[in-house]
Amino acid sequence: MHTKVKVPYLSRKKIIELSTTWLDSLVINVFEHQYLDLDAIFVHLNKTHGLIYKEVSLGGVQNKKILGVMIPAKNAIYIDSILTSNLTMKRFTQAHELAHWIIHRKLELSDYELSDTSETLNQARKLVTTYDWIEWQANAYAAMLLMPITRFKAVLDHSLDLLDINLEFKLIEPFQLSKLLKVLSFKFHVSQSVVSIHIQMLQKEKII
Repeated sequence: MHTKVKVPYLSRKKIIELSTTWLDSLVINVFEHQYLDLDAIFVHLNKTHGLIYKEVSLGGVQNKKILGVMIPAKNAIYIDSILTSNLTMKRFTQAHELAHWIIHRKLELSDYELSDTSETLNQARKLVTTYDWIEWQANAYAAMLLMPITRFKAVLDHSLDLLDINLEFKLIEPFQLSKLLKVLSFKFHVSQSVVSIHIQMLQKEKII
């Protein structure tokens, strides 16, 4: 009989710390381009940890399309091949499942359904159950992998200069914010909504 390992309490600050440390621990260059090279990470983890990564049709659960799943027993991450047509959603799903692998693979989670749909990948979902917190951790960690603090702040400052926006961040006009989100979305290969939520998180932590 396995002793259950409790889901760790991870604050935003702790997730920032853990994700930064994890990225720094990699012995390969995962930012050869401006954006995180997830393919290179999966190849590297296959060599170093035997992690299996495959893109296949995953079907659905409760009338919702399964977009990705991390299976600890198989040391595997599966991403639905339908995401090939949606790069930003695919990248966030990959990062989300990678986050599950990094922080949750050694936990006893047999009571939880870890197949991820658009609902579980929704960063704005309410946090009620333990399962909600598990998904929040994976979402927050995924965002930090895709847009690490130091790199994000540098690109943010450059983008503000590029757009000739000299105001304090909280004073930025809606039309300016719209332009900024488009630039950052392009730079990091993520959706504008992911960038927007990431900025809000960093503001709450008084990082920007």
